[in-house]
Amino acid sequence: MANALAVSDNIYAVKTHDFLGMDVLPAMVSRFGITAEIDEVPSAALGVSNVNMMEITEAYGILANEGRAVEHRFVTQIKNEEVMLVDNRRVNVDNDQIVGMTDTFILNEMMTGMFNLVNNNHLAATGLSILPRLSQRYAGKTGSTDTDSWMIGYTPDLVTTVWIGYDDNVKLTDDAVIAKLIWADVMEAALSGSGRSWFREPGDVVIVPVDARNGLPVDHTSPRRVNLYFQLGNEPY
Repeated sequence: MANALAVSDNIYAVKTHDFLGMDVLPAMVSRFGITAEIDEVPSAALGVSNVNMMEITEAYGILANEGRAVEHRFVTQIKNEEVMLVDNRRVNVDNDQIVGMTDTFILNEMMTGMFNLVNNNHLAATGLSILPRLSQRYAGKTGSTDTDSWMIGYTPDLVTTVWIGYDDNVKLTDDAVIAKLIWADVMEAALSGSGRSWFREPGDVVIVPVDARNGLPVDHTSPRRVNLYFQLGNEPY
C-alpha cells in the first residue's frame, strides 16, 4: 500500500475499498468533514464523487494536525506581501481526535513515499519531478483525470492544495504537471526560514526496513530498502 500511494497505482485503493465494504469509505470521509455524497460503488475509491477544495484541504489538515479536528479561516483580502485580512468569524470546532495519532503518524509517513526514488517500479513515484525544488520533508498525494490535475501536500505547519483545470473540461496535456510545480513553490516560499519540523513519533510504533516492492523485511544493504513504520505487534517478520 505504501508503494501504491507513492506511484498512484489505484487498483490497491479499489481492492482495499472492496475488502473493507462499500459503506466504510462514505462513513470515514464524513468523519473528516466532507459533506459530499459518496456513492457506495467500487470507483468511489478513485474519486468519482465531487469534493470541493475547501473540504478536501480541511480533511488533509486533520492528517497534518496528528488526527485532530481543524478549523478553517478565510483570507478575504490581500493588500500587499505583508498585510492580509482574515475573516474573524469562528466556527466552534472541538479539538476532537478524529482518527488515532498512531494511525495518522503511520499514514503520514507512508505519504512521504511519492518523493522517494526507491519506490519506482512499473510506475514512477509521482513527486520525483519536483524533488529538486524541495528542501523540506513533505507528505503528499497527486490526483488526475483527463481534465484535472491535483496536488495536495503538507507538513505539521502547512497544508496546500492546488487544482489545475479548465472551466469547460478541456483535456490537459503537458500542463498537468503545473499543479505540482505551483505546490512546490508555494510550500517552499511559505516555509522558508521556519525551521524543519515533523510529526511526533508515537511510543507504540517501530520502524522496519522492507523491500519497497513486496513489503518483506530486508537488511540495510538492500537497494530496494524503504523504512516503514508499523504499530507494535503488526510489524512484518
